[in-house]
Amino acid sequence: MGTVQVGSMMAFIRYSMQIIMGFLMITAMSIMIPRANVAAGRIRAVLESETSIHDPEDPKKPDPARKGEVVFELLRRTLQQPV
Repeated sequence: MGTVQVGSMMAFIRYSMQIIMGFLMITAMSIMIPRANVAAGRIRAVLESETSIHDPEDPKKPDPARKGEVVFELLRRTLQQPV
């Protein structure tokens, strides 16, 4: 029977792991590339779509003397306990 040095065994294991990791990366890329292609198509569709909100031709300017404020009337906050 043959003998194997510890260093040779460690080198074999390390090279094997590098090869396996390479295959895992190829597999991951084969999953991500189609997903990225679909996402790019959706983004392109949004960017190429016509806007439905348009600025008015004669916008009204707010009165500079008035300051904006938000008033909450009849506001109730309740917390319902889970049943």
